[in-house]
Amino acid sequence: MTVETEKLTDEQWLRYSRHLLLPQFDQSHQLKLQHTTVFVYGAGGLGSPLLMYLAARGVKNFIINVFDTVEISNLQRQIIHNQQSIGLNKAQSAKQTIENLNSDINVTCVEQKLDETQLTHFVKDCDLVLVGTDNFESRYLINKVCTQTKVAQISAAALGFEGQLFVMDPNTQSSPCYQCLYPDANEEITCSQAGVLSPVVGVLGTMQALSAIKFLTKIGDSQIGKLQLFDALSGQWRIINVKKRENCVTCSK
Repeated sequence: MTVETEKLTDEQWLRYSRHLLLPQFDQSHQLKLQHTTVFVYGAGGLGSPLLMYLAARGVKNFIINVFDTVEISNLQRQIIHNQQSIGLNKAQSAKQTIENLNSDINVTCVEQKLDETQLTHFVKDCDLVLVGTDNFESRYLINKVCTQTKVAQISAAALGFEGQLFVMDPNTQSSPCYQCLYPDANEEITCSQAGVLSPVVGVLGTMQALSAIKFLTKIGDSQIGKLQLFDALSGQWRIINVKKRENCVTCSK
């Protein structure tokens, strides 16, 4: 059965009724999400609201890649996990939570660190990659894979009272990639070193989910190539247009 001939069930009409009341969404948009596969790179502070909102919204297929386990210090901001999850792989913990939100989803947990070949295997057939890891090494790697496989990615990050969101699509000729934004990031500071206010990662993960829904259903402005910066102390957002680098080592070719 294809999206063109498929119909929502009565239960699905009821479950997603508040979205289907919106003039921008109709049955075809909901069915599109139910035929979508997303690769989620990280299930921490950003991945928590991201996964929960996308699962609740009706995205059908999730591949969650995370290789660390839940610790008590995670619970301050990683709301997809709970005290009973401590010691459990974060992908498995996240799977339990979103399956309790929506049983009509498919979740694949990838619990080991992946190299470029392995990442390519999982990413190449996905509709979108959502990045929420906390180090540049993994961000550069997934950026390279997304560029080579022509799969769009939405990257978010948060530290202290600030966060950022960046949408990239290698199928859009003018779209920069992550390495266009950070050509050579040798120094990095993580939340475990500098701290982070928990609602800040919630805001950015929620914005990531919103951007994903807009991108997948083709509604509104997808903000491709625009770096969105959030300052929690002032409550303000800034948007910076990022240009594609002609000499970028990842996407210039």
